[in-house]
Parts: sequence; structure tokens; C-alpha cells
Amino acid sequence: MAKGVRFGRITARPNGTVDTSEVDGVDDDFIIKPIQAKGHIVSLREFAVKAMNSHFGMQATERFGSDADGDGVVDELTPGDITALMIFMATMPPPGRVMPSNPDAIAAVEKGEELFSGIGCAVCHILELPLANPVFTEPGPFNPAGKLQISDVSRLFSVDLTTEGPQPRLRRQTDGTVMVPAFTYLKRHDMGELLDNETVVQEGIPPEQWMTRKLWNFASEPPYLHHGRATLISEAILAHGVEAQTARDAFSTLPKADQDAVVEFLKTLQVLPENSTALTVTAGEVEKDAGTGTVVLGAAIAVFLLAAAAGAVMLGTRRR
Repeated sequence: MAKGVRFGRITARPNGTVDTSEVDGVDDDFIIKPIQAKGHIVSLREFAVKAMNSHFGMQATERFGSDADGDGVVDELTPGDITALMIFMATMPPPGRVMPSNPDAIAAVEKGEELFSGIGCAVCHILELPLANPVFTEPGPFNPAGKLQISDVSRLFSVDLTTEGPQPRLRRQTDGTVMVPAFTYLKRHDMGELLDNETVVQEGIPPEQWMTRKLWNFASEPPYLHHGRATLISEAILAHGVEAQTARDAFSTLPKADQDAVVEFLKTLQVLPENSTALTVTAGEVEKDAGTGTVVLGAAIAVFLLAAAAGAVMLGTRRR
């Protein structure tokens, strides 16, 4: 159990062996990897080093050395460069809610939010997860081998994500925790045959399994699903299967007006306009501010989730 989410069971036998066959939604190393659609990257640094190499052809010296591609350009990305990129990504504003201004539309959103939980969507897309410590540090404790380690530096670079960086920010509760409204439970699950389209197995993860999508910027990233095959939000919902079949079927049997209300609720989960200071704004405010700056894409804010859940998962145990 971690953050109120069950990840199955470990069985420890008297002979010293351990059975992990009942572990659910996480690798056998019991480390939650919240980044990318398959849920196989544990830290922002790992993500950035891989992405810079794969998409931009730029190699980080901490992973590849001085000139791994032999192009004559040495030290393309130093550890300092990658750390600067980490801090930029970590301090991106979180997504929020863009509410309609029409009273009837507001009523539909409110009803849709109730239905979202009532039909079972929130079982996996948990509305918010508790974050005990919102201070982001680089290098982080979960950077894998080949990425900058804590032992490599004389001091850590630390940022309090509730007080530093651009607005808006998540806020501490009275007990010091931060509630992260990411709409996920950070587990992989079987999504069924409609999403079983992978021909290459990634990191040993079955092709039909996917990390539960973080919905907090969902409406800002059409088309939907990992492969972009759903042009409508309703199509994305109806593509769910197996572990999400019950919630999917419950949605499909709702009256059309109620289905529309669920969609209206999901449409409020957006990246906020730049310079916003609140996590909830109205559509009129978005239109007013549309010409004043560039919308900040908060996809990399998954660092909140990393801090919330990455690490050794505490699982229920039993002895035989």
C-alpha cells in the first residue's frame, strides 16, 4: 500500500524465497515509474537524457561520454545543462481547471464530476494524491545508473515547488502535505484489445498494459489515448477494456445527457494560460488572456508524481 493505493501482495516463505506473482501494476523491483505512457521511466533526469539523445541527437556526457556519436562536437550536454533542464521542467506550472461561464454549462460540469466518480472512473483516475515533501532535488535519489548520482555532487540543488517558480503552484495543506490533482493512481493496467497495438515490447511490459493516464491536462492534448486514435473524448472512454471495462460499460449505459456531462467535466482539465495565478479560471479569463503570452505546457510536471510515489512501494506481506 502506498498513498492509499494497493499494489498487490508479496509472499515471504519460511525458506527465504519471495513470491511476487501477486504484485499488481508495478515492476518486480517495486519502484513506481510514473513517466511515459508505459510507465517505465522513474525520474525526470532519465527522461531528459533519453529524450535529448533520441529526439535531438544530443548526448549527455554523464551517460554517453564526451563525443559518443563521433560528430566532433564534444560535451554536448554537461551535467549542469541537464540539471538546468530539470529545474525548468520541475518548476513548470501544474495544469488546472478552465470552467465555463454559462450557468447551464457549469451545472453540467458539476454533474459530470459526480458521475465520473459514481460510475467508477475515479477508482483508477484518483482525483488527487498526497505529496509529503514538495521539495524537488537534483540529482534525485531515484536516478538510475548512468545518470547523475547524489554521490557525484558536493551539494544538491533544491527547489520548493510550492513557493518557487512561476504561478500558479500547488499549495501546502495545514499539515504540510500537498494534494496533487493528477487524476491517476500511478499503476499500469490492462486496457484491452483496442489499445493492444504495440508490436515491440517496451522494458518487458505487456503491450496491452499502460500507465493510468494523468488527466489533469487531458483536454489540452487531443487527439486522445497513447496512439491518438480517439478524436473525441467519448471515443477515448469507450476504448477502455478489461480492467476498465466496468466503468466503460457504466458510461455507455448512461443517458446521452449524462454522458455529455462527463465529457463537459473532462473538458475543464486543461493547461492554464501563462501568468495565471489560480488553479481554476473561467473560460472568459482564458479568452481575455489568450493574446498576452504563450501557454505553458505542463506535461513535464510529472515530477510531482515522481516525488509523490517513486521509490520502494510498501506492499502488504504475508508469510506461509
